[in-house]
Amino acid sequence: MKASKKVDFIERVDKSYLGLEGLQIVVNCDKGGRTNNDLDFAELGKKCLETINAKYVQEKYNLEPGVLLGKRLREERISWMRKMY
Repeated sequence: MKASKKVDFIERVDKSYLGLEGLQIVVNCDKGGRTNNDLDFAELGKKCLETINAKYVQEKYNLEPGVLLGKRLREERISWMRKMY
């Protein structure tokens, strides 16, 4: 999955009733006892959202709230996600 799709997915899940931790439970249950070295989905999502937030982007680019801030926020999160993988 591309970094942009990961970011979009994480943002949608975080806003949903299930949330990142709820989805992690579903993923773990779906593994059916199989083990592998996958990164904890909820941990990755929370780290991305907490590290690259609106305040960070506002200060970095000296932006006011608005459409441009939202676009830059998404771009920064995608860049961060690419560096993680």
